[in-house]
Formats: sequence, structure tokens, C-alpha cells
Amino acid sequence: MKVLNGFEADDALPCLIILDMNMPGLDGRETLIRIKQSSLLQKIPVVVFTTSSRKIDQDFAKKWGADFITKPVKFSDLEGLVKTFVDRCHH
Repeated sequence: MKVLNGFEADDALPCLIILDMNMPGLDGRETLIRIKQSSLLQKIPVVVFTTSSRKIDQDFAKKWGADFITKPVKFSDLEGLVKTFVDRCHH
């Protein structure tokens, strides 16, 4: 949040924010809430990218306007997701 809060309105903002639910310190839930409550950051797409597959976590992400993706086990699946993330930034 320190980095994101350092942006000014005329700065080039990130094209996508990727969060994990289980980050140390400020967890992904609280970070997502803060992003979506920020007038500067709220329009940046957010993806919750986590090992969790719990419905409560999926519902939380949806409630706050974020996509939810469970981390894949196989590297080849991860490669495809990275391409999806990069493609999102080009649209």
C-alpha cells in the first residue's frame, strides 16, 4: 500500500494489481478493501491470486470487484496465467 499510495493522479498507474489473500502484515482482504476505497486506485483491475479455493474467499473478492484465481500446481498452467495477466494490461 505504501507504493500504491505514493502515486499521484497524473502518474502512470499500474495496469493490474495482483494480490495474495495470505500476505504478511496487511493481508490481501484488507489491501483489496483499501484499494477499492481509494479514489485514485479503485479503477485499477485487481486479481486475487492465491492458494485458497474457499468459497468465502471467492465471494469476498467478487464483493470487492476483484477477479479470483487459484494458483495452479503445474508450471505450464502458471505460464498461461502469466500470459493472461500480461494481456489484460494491453487492453
